[in-house]
Amino acid sequence: MMVTNYSCPNWLNASITKVSNQPNYHFQIHSSLQIDVNKDFVLSPALNSRLGDFSNLIAVYLKKGQYKKERLRSYQSERKYLELKSCDISTQVICKIKLISNPDVFDRRCEQAMGLTLGIISRVQKNGFFKMNIISERYYDEFKTKFESYESYELVHLITMKSAKPEKP
Repeated sequence: MMVTNYSCPNWLNASITKVSNQPNYHFQIHSSLQIDVNKDFVLSPALNSRLGDFSNLIAVYLKKGQYKKERLRSYQSERKYLELKSCDISTQVICKIKLISNPDVFDRRCEQAMGLTLGIISRVQKNGFFKMNIISERYYDEFKTKFESYESYELVHLITMKSAKPEKP
């Protein structure tokens, strides 16, 4: 019987990539292992120091023009978001995306797809397999992807995760 090591950064990266690789959505979720971050992204020195020690970096993107950029800086003061501060990370991120998206962009199908991916992140965090750090929006302009397929998307959420338990061989 095969035993899954839920605290393994490679397992987390593969699971998020597999579940979130869905075409025809207004969002994309990209997961990178720490060793791949410099290959995948261009980071400013300030952002690089802010990221700290992590095993996985998860970037959530929305298509350009599909959200209100000014709301990215103000969603945290919205009553709906404040009511969810004690909820798990997936609930908070979905609420954030709903608050900043243009009307009718983030439909039920997109919400379910994003919830499936973020549910993986939430579950491993709740069970103590990973520690999580949400990176402030003020650093997003300093974060550039090297993927051409992401040129039509803009970063709206950034999470770093660190394995809380040592990997088992």
